[in-house]
Amino acid sequence: MISELHISPRGCDQWNGLQARPNAEGTDGPLAGPAAAVSMIRLLREQNMTIGTVRVLVQPGHYRLPSPLTFGPRDHDIHFLAAGGEVVLHGWNEVGGWRDGEANGRACWVADVGHLLAGRATPRSLFANGERRPRARFPKEGWLVIDDVPDHMGEKFGLFDAAASRFVVKPGDFDPAWRNPRCIEAVVNHLWIEERMPVESFDPQRRLLASTHRSIFSLKNLGWMGSTPCAKYFWENVFEALTEPGEWYLDPAEERLYYLPKPGETPENTTLRLPALTQLVRCHGDIEGGRPAHGIHFEGITFEGTDWSHPEGWGRWWDPATPPHTWRERDSFSHFNENNLARDGMPLIDKIASVPQAAHDLPGAVSFEAATNCSLTDCVLRGIGFYAVDVRGGCSSLRFQGNRISDIGGGGIKIDGAEPSGDQRLKTHTIYVGDNTIHDCGRVFAAAVGVLSAHASRVTIEHNRIFRLFYTGISVGWVWGYEENASLANVIQLNHIHDIGMGRLSDMGGIYTLGVQPGTLIKGNHIHDVRGSHYGGWGIYLDQASSFMTVEGNIVHHTNSQCFNEHWGRGNVVRDNIFALPQSECAQLCREEQQNFVLYPPKGCLFLRNVFLTDGRAAFNDSMKYIEAGLLDSDLNLFWDISRGADLVYWNDAPWDTVVAATPARQLTLADARALGLERHSLADDPAFADPRDGDFRTPPGSPLDRLGIRPVNPARCGPRASEQRIYQADPSFKRAGAVAFGD
Repeated sequence: MISELHISPRGCDQWNGLQARPNAEGTDGPLAGPAAAVSMIRLLREQNMTIGTVRVLVQPGHYRLPSPLTFGPRDHDIHFLAAGGEVVLHGWNEVGGWRDGEANGRACWVADVGHLLAGRATPRSLFANGERRPRARFPKEGWLVIDDVPDHMGEKFGLFDAAASRFVVKPGDFDPAWRNPRCIEAVVNHLWIEERMPVESFDPQRRLLASTHRSIFSLKNLGWMGSTPCAKYFWENVFEALTEPGEWYLDPAEERLYYLPKPGETPENTTLRLPALTQLVRCHGDIEGGRPAHGIHFEGITFEGTDWSHPEGWGRWWDPATPPHTWRERDSFSHFNENNLARDGMPLIDKIASVPQAAHDLPGAVSFEAATNCSLTDCVLRGIGFYAVDVRGGCSSLRFQGNRISDIGGGGIKIDGAEPSGDQRLKTHTIYVGDNTIHDCGRVFAAAVGVLSAHASRVTIEHNRIFRLFYTGISVGWVWGYEENASLANVIQLNHIHDIGMGRLSDMGGIYTLGVQPGTLIKGNHIHDVRGSHYGGWGIYLDQASSFMTVEGNIVHHTNSQCFNEHWGRGNVVRDNIFALPQSECAQLCREEQQNFVLYPPKGCLFLRNVFLTDGRAAFNDSMKYIEAGLLDSDLNLFWDISRGADLVYWNDAPWDTVVAATPARQLTLADARALGLERHSLADDPAFADPRDGDFRTPPGSPLDRLGIRPVNPARCGPRASEQRIYQADPSFKRAGAVAFGD
């Protein structure tokens, strides 16, 4: 019975792989690559040999994958482990033959790369000693602003129905003499998405730029969408902008690569690589036949070096490894399909500049479909073009734990499945995402998310650290209304989420939810430094119809919008949280749905035992007249304004029409709230936090938090645990019915 195979850089794929090292004669020993190990296991099983779980021990070294490592329905019980040292599976080619050259009056390195491009799309990524290097952009810093959008429909428009493939640039913002103009892209950032619009043509007389791809959203702004009439953008892949160390340009006509080295870099100490793959691992079972791939595990392996391309296949499951005509339709696009019909009534088109939210249509470098009982543990994923991990339909019992994910073009881990009315074979459930460190994502697709669970149930997302993303940290939900939702009984707890948004996009959250999600728990997370661009840098954001969830024991502070925002929903419980020192109010309630909806109870939120710590701002902002409609219950809370003390503003009555018109809000005091039947037992008192401006929310014995029974999480518990402290299920000591106090 074979239980182990060995792989080594000194191996040979014609050997049997049963020894870790070559024999003395050099005639047998380890295999040379992982694909050979998979092929051998298949062959032995086809020969009816007795084979249980096979451990594939991979010796330290770099292993180039000429194509993705693929597992299908016949593959099962294979466990790849790093046998000490760093094991790297990569998909790139090293660039050699550098010579001195010149670009735009600057010394550079030049290499002919035609032999690396044969039969492949032009690479869009370059890595120097493993670090991503930027394509040349104009302007170097900051943004250009679109001057006008000729196809705009007027002042009244929706986000989708004013999409455009043409816009007018301001004088001097595009030079028709730039080299290879059809290789240049306008990178547009507006609202909560990034659009990439390749140049098709330019009319210098009208300054009119036409793109091969149309935008998803309007390129014009409303008052709440930005301070300028039109969207901001920059040009990427401009040869004439190749001026700064670290930048590069690949001329597809010349098949020549130009690189401006950074100080200290030489051809001898710098390895430059171009990715040749967009995926590294595919674990895809047979959905139609009901035959999943199962028992595929990776432990301690590094995956790196993949590229990206423009989104393809609107409304279908984009799969880079199969022909587009085979791609399945995605029921999860129903919301977008209803809104994104062309204005002239023509059907949807494929050449779009973005996907509507969270870059959710991107594939992953490591991809699972119709897979069960698989895992990535203590792996490294870096230098990736799309999402690092993509969990598609029909998956269950997958575990992603202890991984380090960074320098990602898209996002970290993406989970998707069928809507309740969709193909039940594509249902996804029971996924564990824990103890991962996910950072520096969205480097190509700025709207990508750290962990995205679109249509899945019983997903546990806990003890992760997520930071330095341009959009949202964790997103769960994906029904924009009260319709039935596949996202049920999910747990988001004990995560440390910070430095989100960083002022680039809008309408985001450290944690973001959508739709009715009974049993979903958001508990004990530490969220801070969330900063949107024009609006909406929220800590916890319950978006459209988020309902029947518990938001408990979280610490949220230093956001540039409210710490908590509910944008219509029903029956949510918000308790034992600290909402502290936002640049706006602590909490916002904005319900634009009709208030006579009767299927669910009318109340929006119950606020109980929370701390609202402000600095010259109100505790609540009411954008849709919650108090007037009697939609709020709130009591046993602690309020304090560090600049006003107990003389605080409880409520800003600021409906959207007054916000847009910039008219003053009507303000209520805590006494006014009590007169309306709210906050009967709440206190206005100093919580005695150690140093709230610096994020230290420890309290001494006898604090007002103790008197009210407020028990937020100890932030030291948030984020990844040491390996010896991990368990492979939701932490049993963190009970749903209870809460965790400081010092736990």
